[in-house]
Amino acid sequence: MQIELAHAPQVRTLGELTKELNESLGAIMLNCDASLRWLDRAEPDLGEALISMRRVLADAHRAVETVVRVGKLATTAQTSRRD
Repeated sequence: MQIELAHAPQVRTLGELTKELNESLGAIMLNCDASLRWLDRAEPDLGEALISMRRVLADAHRAVETVVRVGKLATTAQTSRRD
């Protein structure tokens, strides 16, 4: 039971990181779609498309940071199991 209690915060953190990653990926998809719509107009709005693509890049960076945090959590969990 003590092992399960010690493991609970890691599981909760992993759930939070999963949610954060899903939000980042959803934002990337929405902003890519917006960029395509701005570019697919009779007169493309390059300014708005550029804004959307900058958002994509920011969300992609956030997703990468989240994946790094998941990796660190997994490494910490493996190290604590060995002790």
